[in-house]
Amino acid sequence: MIIGFFTALLLIFGFSMLAYCYCNKLWDGIFVLLILLSFLFIIRQEWIASALSISLLLYSLLFAKRTSYTQLATFSMVGSIAFAFFLLNFFLNNQLSHPVAMIIFTLLLMCYLTIQGIFEDDLEKYLIISSFIQTLFVLLDLTVASHRGGSIIALGTIQIFNYTFAGILLFLALGILSKDNRRIKITQLRGSNYRNPLIAACAIVAALS
Repeated sequence: MIIGFFTALLLIFGFSMLAYCYCNKLWDGIFVLLILLSFLFIIRQEWIASALSISLLLYSLLFAKRTSYTQLATFSMVGSIAFAFFLLNFFLNNQLSHPVAMIIFTLLLMCYLTIQGIFEDDLEKYLIISSFIQTLFVLLDLTVASHRGGSIIALGTIQIFNYTFAGILLFLALGILSKDNRRIKITQLRGSNYRNPLIAACAIVAALS
């Protein structure tokens, strides 16, 4: 059931990115497809999938300027979804020895990244920070659920599905806005609501989610 759920999430993301690539760079669509297929093949190998997902997240953080927007979105989203899959399986089969310390640490790290994101004007860096914060939300949710005796599967599934929906919509909406208006800074997107009202509305919904 869990594997089927995450496979569906990866396929939803893959379909969305392939549609985006079809209208922009077709070759990037092949790249998205290869990354997606590689994760679908190893998704049952939890530790391998988690190691690869962390590698993708770190790569997107360290080499954001050396990759295309599509590659950045793929690294960040696929890495986050796969890592969330690892976290859900880990909390279902293990118990943290110091959950309160983990909760405090996660909250502090989230606050730090939030402050960085508020003052970040670079669009790509902002999206990466957003992706990391959402991943920490999943970790926090699962930690609290395991500590308080809540339903880990129910809470984790809701949080991860919300993150996937919000993440895909945010990456695609801001990607379309930045491409259509040839902007790479968040402050340069002012007025986009008048030029692309539907896409701007999607970006607002994603940000609120």
